[in-house]
Amino acid sequence: MSHSFEGSPTPAVVVNANNISALTTIRALGRQNIPVIAVFGRGALDQYASVVRSSRFISKAHIFDESNYETNMINCLLAVGASCPTKAVLFPASDKDMIIVSDNRQQLEQYYHLLMPSHGLLCTLLSKDLFYPFAEARGIQVPRTFPVSCWDDIVTARRGISYPCIVKPGWRNEAWQRQYGNDKVIVVKNAVELKCTLRSLYNRFERLVVQEIVPGSERDILCTFTYLTEESEPLGIFTCRKIRQFPANFGNSSLVQQVNEPEVGELTVQISKQLGLVGYVSIEFKKDERNGTYKVIEITPCRFNRQTGLADAAGLCLPYVWYCHVLHRPVEPVVHSGRRAWVSEVNELRAFWHYWRKGEYTLAGWFSGYTDLVQYELFSKDDVLPFMMLLPAPSFIGWDLFALAHQGLSGNQCSALPLLYFLRQSGPKTNRKPPLPLLLA
Repeated sequence: MSHSFEGSPTPAVVVNANNISALTTIRALGRQNIPVIAVFGRGALDQYASVVRSSRFISKAHIFDESNYETNMINCLLAVGASCPTKAVLFPASDKDMIIVSDNRQQLEQYYHLLMPSHGLLCTLLSKDLFYPFAEARGIQVPRTFPVSCWDDIVTARRGISYPCIVKPGWRNEAWQRQYGNDKVIVVKNAVELKCTLRSLYNRFERLVVQEIVPGSERDILCTFTYLTEESEPLGIFTCRKIRQFPANFGNSSLVQQVNEPEVGELTVQISKQLGLVGYVSIEFKKDERNGTYKVIEITPCRFNRQTGLADAAGLCLPYVWYCHVLHRPVEPVVHSGRRAWVSEVNELRAFWHYWRKGEYTLAGWFSGYTDLVQYELFSKDDVLPFMMLLPAPSFIGWDLFALAHQGLSGNQCSALPLLYFLRQSGPKTNRKPPLPLLLA
């Protein structure tokens, strides 16, 4: 799809649009009739590029070679910015892209509107080995954590941590993803296992973190999404609860639900002002069942989470708030109360087989989570191609949904049709190839 920018609203640029979370931003802005330029990388980890690129809300697409990632990405952004009639609004889609944008902000500011915390603060927030000591020193409640950068740190961690515990990298880079895939952490059961795990990882990943497991279920994990002014004042706050995630217990959201928890909203504002955060911010908390306190698991600044679209369904379109604020245009954020739910079809499919094998859900119990489902990560009635791109047999989807819709299903049941189709297609049937999400897992 092409779009002429002459006489159009200020364009938005999303980078790197290979990331599936870019789709939420692209759709949110496109629905506001904002021209969206998507910048894609061509490289080894671009399996979602065709999915995102199929969105009808993309006005123009540009591609850079990921072989020299930072240099080529910045050169591409400079060229895109120079081609725009006015300064554009830039939306990074991943931590890696956000750090590169921040580090090159002086070059980019001639073409883009940017609102970000200092580069040093961003690096601290995103580096697990730096963030937890940083937060603890400022009185922010976090899980008990031991950064590991030398052999003495291993001894200290083994003596001070409770078991079971988790080990994770200071920065989950491509080397970690190649080795461990979707796993963000490694769970260890005792001191001997911890020692062996750290010895194995230390030679490959010098920056590591040993951390306690905060007691509680996945439903004790709450996330807040907000946009902050230059004075760290929030322009709306949205809160949701994780219901399921993949990988289980320590993964990305697969099903989340809107909740009203004023305490975490107040904590979000307090922490944001204390740290001087600006722009978009997400804070993930987990309620410690031992004492009821909310502990900060991570802070994500300046790039949207996959499930941010649920806030949009509740009336708080954070990409549009971001866009309007940096352009000094009036915006009145509103959050409608309710129990709306969001699902990631891909992660939910992966999570289904895990929980099913462990016997943690009945089929009825699993689908009861879709009662309040209002939004999908991929499926959208006004932008269907990204969902179709991941189906194993796209030509059959119309017939499947038509048949199901005429079986007298309720409105809530009908809202789960795309996911029902997805699960059906992935089931154990003969002569059927697994769907793309399983091939990518």
